[in-house]
Amino acid sequence: ENRCASTEISTNEVHNSEKKLKWAIVCLARPGKATEILKRNELIQRSLYPYRNTHDVTVIFFSEKSFPASAIEAWKKTFKDTASVQYINTKERGFASGPERFGYKYMCKFFTLDLYDYLRQGGYHYYMRCDTDCYLSSSLSFDLLQWAEDNQVGYGFALRKLEAHRPTAETLPVWCQRYMQQCHIAKATTEVAMKETPLFTT
Repeated sequence: ENRCASTEISTNEVHNSEKKLKWAIVCLARPGKATEILKRNELIQRSLYPYRNTHDVTVIFFSEKSFPASAIEAWKKTFKDTASVQYINTKERGFASGPERFGYKYMCKFFTLDLYDYLRQGGYHYYMRCDTDCYLSSSLSFDLLQWAEDNQVGYGFALRKLEAHRPTAETLPVWCQRYMQQCHIAKATTEVAMKETPLFTT
């Protein structure tokens, strides 16, 4: 069943507020990727630290698996004085049964629909998805979060690429078109030029 994701805070309400806007930096994580997660966290922290007093940031680790307390404490240590850290179990969001219960389709469903339930409940204004194997490989000379706020960014991406996964290439555009029609979402053509492009590597 398709659900239309929505927000409870309008653009005007967000940008007329004098309070710090709430940011979430999110990923779906699994145990056994400690080295990847550490590298990813340290690079995010490096980019956020110079602007740590400017933004209200929470780094959220979503997972259907449990993590040891020591791992979560290590994450908090990395982001100390820079961002809050939260772990949220998403086991209830998996499919009822079968091989796809927590597979690729679950991941797609989570980032397309389920994530927005958590963000809305937490009162977040913006979020940035940075997977555990994605790294902010360049040292940014500007405040990326402030840039997004100042330009009232609705959706941003670092690179454009051809989709090599054939089932996704064949089915996702059709699904997106139907979803946009069902939820009355207009196509956006606005292009905003960044003064400096952040590099993401996988």
